[in-house]
Amino acid sequence: MRHGAVAMIDALGFKGIWDRNGVSPDAVLDKLRGMRDAAAAHQYRRVPTGHLKDSVPEEYDILDKAELCFLSDTIVIAVPASPESEKQTRTGHHFSVLYHFHAIRQLAAIVSDVLRSAAQGAPVLAYRGCMAVGDFIVEQPFVIGPAVDEAATHMDRAQGAFTWLAPSAEDAWDRCLNTIHFSRNGKSVDPISTSIRYGLVPYSVPLKGGDSYQTYVVSPFDEPFSSSEAGHLHLQIQQTFQGPLDVQVKRQNTLSFLAKTREVLQALAAQDTDAEATGSSSNDSGSESPP
Repeated sequence: MRHGAVAMIDALGFKGIWDRNGVSPDAVLDKLRGMRDAAAAHQYRRVPTGHLKDSVPEEYDILDKAELCFLSDTIVIAVPASPESEKQTRTGHHFSVLYHFHAIRQLAAIVSDVLRSAAQGAPVLAYRGCMAVGDFIVEQPFVIGPAVDEAATHMDRAQGAFTWLAPSAEDAWDRCLNTIHFSRNGKSVDPISTSIRYGLVPYSVPLKGGDSYQTYVVSPFDEPFSSSEAGHLHLQIQQTFQGPLDVQVKRQNTLSFLAKTREVLQALAAQDTDAEATGSSSNDSGSESPP
């Protein structure tokens, strides 16, 4: 088996989509093809560490290409370790932490792209699911392994459109945040804001039965953050929740998460703007000639 990060997601309210006014089978197929293409675009592309490039090595060679499997509206996405790094991933603590950091954020980026693709253009779909870390085999149409079992067990438990980290992935991500020293321009960076910047928002996910689970949820909003684009996506996802009380509960839970995520992303974007302005001002002052 391969080792890595796996996500299993499916569309809320997909059953009976044919009964909705104006929804044709061709439109649904076009939507699913677009989501497949959004995921496939990441198969060989790596998400750069961006603002943390000073403190986190890219280490692109430790990841293999992403594996994809589609069955109707259910999607399985896996990011495995490269064959060359498999042994080190299993035996070296630091390497495992660094590998899991890259694998989880890479998978989160793919899932986020799929979520955006699902919510843009008719028919609009809202997805929920789960991400796990462990061993697996994804060989379309077959998906097996402990990580697949964990993701499949929890993928339908959330009361809303949440794609969240199951215990194995949440534990691995916490270990990454607590082990890696994040810095930017020589200054330490808060691990939680780092997680949010990479699209994993700390959140207490409401579960069926009234329980909740404190973990990280994949943000559907793009990076860099755009308030207008986020607002449009927010409205699109909101439109998918039409129906009885249990659907409205999912709607309320989902909208609460989207509102909080937009708020924290807006705050981080404002911090970045202020930091850039301060840095530019300092550089200008430092370049002035003495009187």
